[in-house]
Amino acid sequence: MHLTFSAQGKEDVNYSINLGNNVDAYGKVDEKDHPHGYAADWHYFKAGAYNQCSTKSAKGIWYPGCLGTGDWSKDKQNGDYAQVSFSKLALSPATPPTK
Repeated sequence: MHLTFSAQGKEDVNYSINLGNNVDAYGKVDEKDHPHGYAADWHYFKAGAYNQCSTKSAKGIWYPGCLGTGDWSKDKQNGDYAQVSFSKLALSPATPPTK
């Protein structure tokens, strides 16, 4: 998968990642990921902001307790939220982006 993030007044940021292994976008092996990544899975993709934070505090790697109350109005006021806007999404074959 190849991703390009663009914003007015900023340089583009490009990421390329093979979803069929456990190597991240920076070329490092993710020991917590399956060695074959998502190679045997069916996929669909959604565009959005998926904050990697949870207000739940429990054992395990999926519950990284952090600031936030779970009350949207309070959390937004305190800046404990993620927000994203897309003006264009383009789907294409898995070919690296051209510069």
